[in-house]
Amino acid sequence: MRLEGDDLLTILWDADLEFFKHSYVDLLAEGVEIPESPEIDVASFANVLEGELALDEGTSDPEEDETTRTVDGEESEASSSATVNREDFNPTLYALDPAEMEALRGEVNREMTRDLRNDVLLALFDRLEDYQRRDRQLEILKILSALLPNLLSQGALRVTSQVLDELTKMQARGDVLDDRGADIVTGIVEELSAPESVQELVRAFQDGSIPASVAELSVFLRYLHPGALGPLVRAAEQIAEKELQAVLQESMRAIADRNHAALFKLMESPDPVVVAGAVRLAGRMELAEAGATMSKLFAHPDAKVRLAAVESSILMRTSTVTKGLQAALGDRSREVRIAAARGLAKLDFRLAAPRLRDYVTGKAIRQADLTEKIAFFESYGDLQDDQAVDLLGGMLNGRGFLGRKEPPEIRACAALALGRLKDARAKTSLEAALDEDDPVIRSAVRRALRREPDAS
Repeated sequence: MRLEGDDLLTILWDADLEFFKHSYVDLLAEGVEIPESPEIDVASFANVLEGELALDEGTSDPEEDETTRTVDGEESEASSSATVNREDFNPTLYALDPAEMEALRGEVNREMTRDLRNDVLLALFDRLEDYQRRDRQLEILKILSALLPNLLSQGALRVTSQVLDELTKMQARGDVLDDRGADIVTGIVEELSAPESVQELVRAFQDGSIPASVAELSVFLRYLHPGALGPLVRAAEQIAEKELQAVLQESMRAIADRNHAALFKLMESPDPVVVAGAVRLAGRMELAEAGATMSKLFAHPDAKVRLAAVESSILMRTSTVTKGLQAALGDRSREVRIAAARGLAKLDFRLAAPRLRDYVTGKAIRQADLTEKIAFFESYGDLQDDQAVDLLGGMLNGRGFLGRKEPPEIRACAALALGRLKDARAKTSLEAALDEDDPVIRSAVRRALRREPDAS
């Protein structure tokens, strides 16, 4: 047993001495007179020590001990009543049974694992709903305005979305916050919707520095204001990850649904990437009122913008864009020309059949690659031009002034276009070419007779 860590009283009590009596005086107690120590004969301590040693060695006389106990009975009884025994501190009197220990352990674990931040936020919102304490409301809103950017930088998108949800609901109710409080809430969301904030958020999400899921990002972005639309459009156009791109596009649509004017403004941006993204978004939303602005973009200097305008015009299905689509057939970009040809066929704009007829019989189509040739010929066939059977049949089976037939690619494309016509004479022209030696032509004819889509 080591005694150096115990105080003197503990050491003396633990020794359980028979011939040495002691008492304890609390020096910190107020109003207690500290007794003065009388002069002690050092020789008396030697007698005490000899007596204690005799007890330990078992050399004491039993008769003497009995006499001593008899003579000093009253003193011993009084002494024993004032002595502290170990039994007085029996630990089993205060021990917990297993069930109580388990309950206590469960409470400790629950306290250590509970979401303290969420509890604090709930407490703040409970007090924020007290409209009779406007001063406290403003104080809480200032706390939240400082807290939200911090949460966002940590990637706590779920918590940030919960706070924004509560704030927007309170602002919408109209009976909780006064005008000053509502302005603070608007300012909080505007700050989070700033282009710099959105750009930093998307960048951090891409490089993985924010530990959040794509679903959490999607929920958060829905609360942003139109100021965030531009950065989101640009990011969606440049991001390669399909899942993240889909989330950004969905979030853009949710914001644009609440503010069409902000989307139309982006379509006039000097940044072609933003313009192309805004045009595509308007097309997916099928905003007919964007048709006039979109028609102007068919002449945009950037090919990606022109392509986006063509593709979105097809989705919108409005007659205001058909003129622009016909003009796009002669665009300097191959992708734009192909998209315009297929778009006119998809819209079933039969008034464009003469324009397509000019292209399939012209010289420019002969210089195009096979994909572009097929797109123009098939689109021409889909528009069911009255002259299509004779024109395409002649290209497939006829001969020129010098008895020469058309090049194999032109003949194969003519066969594919014939397969899209609903005239019975088209089948006759195709059957006449079944025995062609050229495998490209023969394959195109058979595919046309089966009405199979072209693989290229």
